[in-house]
Amino acid sequence: TMNQISFQNVTPVCVTITDPCNEPGVVGIEEYVYQTTITLPNNCPDWILSVCLSWRNGAITTLTNTNVDLCVQAVINNTNNYQNSSPIFTNAPANYLCVNTPSCYNNGAFDPDGDSLVYSLSTPLTSAAGATVNYIAPYSAINPISGTTTFDPLTGDLCTSPNQIQVSVVAMKVSE
Repeated sequence: TMNQISFQNVTPVCVTITDPCNEPGVVGIEEYVYQTTITLPNNCPDWILSVCLSWRNGAITTLTNTNVDLCVQAVINNTNNYQNSSPIFTNAPANYLCVNTPSCYNNGAFDPDGDSLVYSLSTPLTSAAGATVNYIAPYSAINPISGTTTFDPLTGDLCTSPNQIQVSVVAMKVSE
């Protein structure tokens, strides 16, 4: 059982959109945060926590098949006597980017224990078993958006200037 901690509207908009609720093509996005405490037995060195939601957005233009699950996971190292915290993300995902407008995104991750974090772009998952999406060429995990894109593995900064309207999928992995 999980407890809802917070709820907020996180719909990002372009400067040209003054009212996202009445703008055709703009979908509102809400963030719900849940929290719980679980006790894991220490008979395994690692735990993988996964959640999968049925079907991705059918409007995605960069994948060969959108009728696949959207899955995210966290790996917990169970060998350090529980003396470690997971990274915390302070920024909402960037769900909209504007065509021909440079934009940089950083998820604001930090580690409460002061551990260093390393970032990578990874192929999005479609199952808890590790199956992944298939991009339409020339798109890929490291080239998920048309136009100019740069990624810094030390800061997690993803900077891009999309050159066309598209619906894409980006997955960023954070490791400590």
